[in-house]
Amino acid sequence: RENIGANLESKPLVPRALLFILWWNCLLGLIIKEGNMNLIAFKGFMIPGIHFENSSIWVLDWFDTPTGHKKMTEVWILNYDGQKTCYIDPEEAIPVLEKYHSFHQIIPAKIKIVETSTGLTINIDQSEQEVLSLNLEFKTSFKFRLINWFIAHCKQISEKGQTENGKAFQNIPHRLLAISVKKAIYQGRELQVIPNPKIAFELGDGKPTNTPIINYCTHMLED
Repeated sequence: RENIGANLESKPLVPRALLFILWWNCLLGLIIKEGNMNLIAFKGFMIPGIHFENSSIWVLDWFDTPTGHKKMTEVWILNYDGQKTCYIDPEEAIPVLEKYHSFHQIIPAKIKIVETSTGLTINIDQSEQEVLSLNLEFKTSFKFRLINWFIAHCKQISEKGQTENGKAFQNIPHRLLAISVKKAIYQGRELQVIPNPKIAFELGDGKPTNTPIINYCTHMLED
């Protein structure tokens, strides 16, 4: 997410302010609480923004959810003209999505994600036609090794806020990795990566990262 992983690859060193925040959380053992609010856990990973010339693509893949759907995958296509589309698998999970987020289009689709030690591929098929193909590669760096060391030793690190529908969230990262795009094709057209999104998205307090990352996390959402 923005306050943990954004801009790391574009700077020569991990920002001192970021290291101070991580150290301070670790030292004091700060735990974010929502009072009596009931938060439920979605476990998996999210990619908070890969930015292309006409849109930004987000991926949320939950392998364990507190809903009736054990697995739930969402791919958000956020166009710079303001149009927001979500592809979702399974279709039955649409009411869960609509509780927290607002889209102009929600499209049931078959979403296949294959992860290896070097990266992952994401494919979306809708009505037996391929809509999206992403081939992503993991990157290693001292910066992310250092960040992950802090995450591993400071269990209380998290980010909280509200979705655009006013529901509280708390994101607890377990591991962050930088990723690069080897190839991206959407609706038959190859996409070109750009460094920053062209607009500020209306996603509540959720912000995209400038550098693409994958955040393996527990994402707590208001019940």
